[in-house]
Amino acid sequence: MSFKKEIQCEGLIKLLEQYLQRLAHRDGIYYLFKQGIPKGCQLSPLMGALMLQALDDALSHKGFYCRFMDDGVILVKTKLQLRSVIQLTHQILKQLKLKVHPNKTMIGRIAKQSIENH
Repeated sequence: MSFKKEIQCEGLIKLLEQYLQRLAHRDGIYYLFKQGIPKGCQLSPLMGALMLQALDDALSHKGFYCRFMDDGVILVKTKLQLRSVIQLTHQILKQLKLKVHPNKTMIGRIAKQSIENH
């Protein structure tokens, strides 16, 4: 698990592993989960920060970059910068065994007029 690189405390690592590998009961059936955390779990912000640290580090110098949980915005000035950021994002997410959701991703141009009027 990649968060082990970021955390030095063995007790905290064991606690996080217990959240990721858990037994859940629903409708009389037990389910064993070996990855992921339950929807709405209080650990979501911490896990997002740990898991996406490499992405944050790489993109923080590539233009305007802002992320909240698993949603992010990257603004660059040129098409060349855009291609570079897209390639870098996919490369890092692949290393993290994550991927961009195709139906929830928007890549496009922001018109100057809309920025100046708002």
